[in-house]
Amino acid sequence: MKVSYSHHWNQSKRYKRGYKKFAALLLQELRSKHGIILVTEDQPSDIHLTMISGKQKARSKNILRIDGVYYDHGRLGMNRSIKNSVKSFDAVVFQSKWCETFATRMLQVKPKKSVVIHNGSYQNYKEAVINKYGFDKIFVCCANWRVNKRLEAIVRAFLKARKIAEENWGLVVLGNPDYSVESDYVKYLGQVDSIDSIYKSSDYMCHICHIDACPNSVIEGLSAGLPVLCNNIGGTPEIVKDSGIALGLDAPFNFKPINNMEMVGSRSVNIGMLANGMLEISRKKWNVNRPDLDISNSARKYYELFEFLL
Repeated sequence: MKVSYSHHWNQSKRYKRGYKKFAALLLQELRSKHGIILVTEDQPSDIHLTMISGKQKARSKNILRIDGVYYDHGRLGMNRSIKNSVKSFDAVVFQSKWCETFATRMLQVKPKKSVVIHNGSYQNYKEAVINKYGFDKIFVCCANWRVNKRLEAIVRAFLKARKIAEENWGLVVLGNPDYSVESDYVKYLGQVDSIDSIYKSSDYMCHICHIDACPNSVIEGLSAGLPVLCNNIGGTPEIVKDSGIALGLDAPFNFKPINNMEMVGSRSVNIGMLANGMLEISRKKWNVNRPDLDISNSARKYYELFEFLL
């Protein structure tokens, strides 16, 4: 079986984070475990994979992977190409059930065939090196930081919770921050080549993005055994399940556009509730084991979709 992919699905090792990291892992797993032959976009193929939106490829079964749509008024026009792709492709893969509902209701479109396949991650941490940075317990957060990811709220709530707990806690922030403070208790590590050691050194993960379909950082955190403190809307609680705590930080989403992202930024978060959530997750004993999120499961489901279409 020959599979081609759009430029978004680049399997180069230089893509170490986000959806491109997942794409690289998935293509590698499909090739090594299912024997697919990867070809370039301009070569004949049985299956063609496109991410987010794009053109169909002639004489191939076209699959679109979608992780969400734009829902603020200023960017609604960017949904047109996504909607056209959802309508025309042979199948659409949504990252979560919530993502499917979110996208189809916001776009008001029904795909020819849809399937929900969660992202996955490798779960081999044998080479992880533990470094607690002088802390007894570490909260970690990781994102492509922008206003709806709510880093300011995480930092403020963490410092509040740490003061209440009177324990030697640290907060590790991965990714380029859009908010920072001078604190001995908050470490900004920026973009790192390997997150394995950082996750295995941590004790809890915090991810309270307003809406996220299936955050790769959460998949990776759960795969490393971290309980996750998350928001109550979006696909994140669907992924976390009982491996963490979902806080009621937001009203249920009504699937209507919002004026701007500042409305759902850090200033909309109840800092006291978030701090209490950090205290609560730290007081429970956790045994997070999520083999269901291994990349092999994602690859198997993609391969089953390929076979169905052919």
